[in-house]
Amino acid sequence: MVWKPSHALKGKDMGVDANLYLPGNVRVRTLTDVVARLLDAPTEKKDLDSKSHPGAWYAHTPEDVVIFESLSVPSMIDVTIKYIDPKITGQKAFGFGYHFEFGGNDNGACRGLILRSHACNIVLLKRLADFFGGFVDFQDCDSVDIDYSVKFKKDKLNCPQDGDEWQDLQERIMAVQPITQDELDDAERHAAYKEDKTDREARLKAKRAVRKQRYKLVNEDGISFWAYDTQTKRRMRPTNGEDAWRSEEVARDHVARLNRENQ
Repeated sequence: MVWKPSHALKGKDMGVDANLYLPGNVRVRTLTDVVARLLDAPTEKKDLDSKSHPGAWYAHTPEDVVIFESLSVPSMIDVTIKYIDPKITGQKAFGFGYHFEFGGNDNGACRGLILRSHACNIVLLKRLADFFGGFVDFQDCDSVDIDYSVKFKKDKLNCPQDGDEWQDLQERIMAVQPITQDELDDAERHAAYKEDKTDREARLKAKRAVRKQRYKLVNEDGISFWAYDTQTKRRMRPTNGEDAWRSEEVARDHVARLNRENQ
């Protein structure tokens, strides 16, 4: 069976799901940054450019990597994360719905995820529970409602506003390591949908999708050169403070450096 993102299964037959219950203080952006790290999608440190907090930075998943969609369900947002390592999930992108109203098991109002009960999804949900606190039901059709549990973490860990606690959260996000094959092998025994030999071989041979370069070289008169940001649709001033580069070679090197830093 080929693994599919959760949103690709909407409208299909009912199946066995793995569920994650998260505390209500988990912001969607923080969640998607952690998922991106777990699936080895491109993430980066971005400087805050704050005079009052010199050297402060935040973990950031680029706009071309994570896509948010608000659909017909008002209490859920659909997320797609692109350019992941396909050797983890068997896919080049990963989709899921993040539920903002998700109760159960006497824990009051929660946030939550529902994914098919595959090994990769079980590992992902467990690692999210480790990061934020939460509990995981490996198979929603069996008699056990909680197979894995971590105490809900407080606001100072999951949603700090500023200061050292906020910077510590950014450090925690960037310290997250991608899911390993050993984790997948261990979770296979808990999955409702087993991975057969053919699917495993195909997954381990899968190649990552090629990410379009964000920056490109532009010029108008053959004399003035700029780095153009294809996401913001803006030209970028040279680092030397001038209006444009006067050397194509120097400008090209600058664009190449920007693209390397963005990978």
